[in-house]
Amino acid sequence: MSETLIGVTGAGGFIGSHLVEHLLGAGYRVRAMIRYSSHGDVGHLKHIPVELGSRLEIVPSDVRDAGEVERFLDGLTCCFHLAAVVSVPHSFLAPRSYFETNAEGTLHFLEAMRRRPGTRLVFASTSEVFGNNPQIPIGEEAPLLPCSPYAASKVAAERFVYAYLKSYPEVDAVIVRPFNTFGPRQSLRAVIPVIVQQALRGDVLHLGATDTRRDFLFVKDLAAFYERLIHWPRADNPIFNVGSGTDYSITDVVRLVGEHLGKKLTIHQDHERLRPTAAEVQRLLAQNDKVRSVLDWKPSHTFAEGLGEMVRWLRDHPEATSYRV
Repeated sequence: MSETLIGVTGAGGFIGSHLVEHLLGAGYRVRAMIRYSSHGDVGHLKHIPVELGSRLEIVPSDVRDAGEVERFLDGLTCCFHLAAVVSVPHSFLAPRSYFETNAEGTLHFLEAMRRRPGTRLVFASTSEVFGNNPQIPIGEEAPLLPCSPYAASKVAAERFVYAYLKSYPEVDAVIVRPFNTFGPRQSLRAVIPVIVQQALRGDVLHLGATDTRRDFLFVKDLAAFYERLIHWPRADNPIFNVGSGTDYSITDVVRLVGEHLGKKLTIHQDHERLRPTAAEVQRLLAQNDKVRSVLDWKPSHTFAEGLGEMVRWLRDHPEATSYRV
């Protein structure tokens, strides 16, 4: 077994828990930061197989506390910084909380990294930073055009990471922009689990915009990509867009879910689910040439295969569909 100790923040979340499970399965020791709660909730880390638990250290903490960040990083070879406030709609109501966690929280890690040469920080950004981009498919050098406070907070964090990378030679960091990640354990505020949950209950789906197009990335493929960055040689421009290279409309997703369930689904547009017009990103499609050539990576799952796992997981976990979306 490897003695390499890897850190993951946001470890109790959807993507974070899959990354923790993947790293443990690959033989790494993992220190997992979760948001402290008085009732001891570890989030989706409860799904980690018991046999992997001996190499897992769970640290309840908060990225907004610089001292806690310092302690968390001690002894790590690499830290995957996934902790963030992530809901796009809620960011319009509470923008300051997004800045404090997503931007200032990342700054705490960067300051700590200056005192830890030899430790790599992998910052998880988002494809939302591109907004309604004139470049389709979207490459790493496309302009950043955030359309929401959430996306703006991620742009701010990205710029801090890049600036520290260029300003301080002791800082080693990588910026990753995953496109629309989906899979088991995903929150029911995301569009694919919303569609699947409603389809399991009936034939009429209440959705917002259906003409938007997204590049959907299966979460297990993203976890495998992240692992490649642990020992990847340091580079001058370590920014990666990670997606499948294929996009689907929401209508396409509904049709495919219906095929999985063997039913004809009808869409009713719910105006309460629509984003502000100027903030709705119409299309996100990754140009993934760089990840394929530099890291020799491509998704292992087709979109249909990932949807099948999503449908099975929601069927097997009725507690995840116990409230209306």
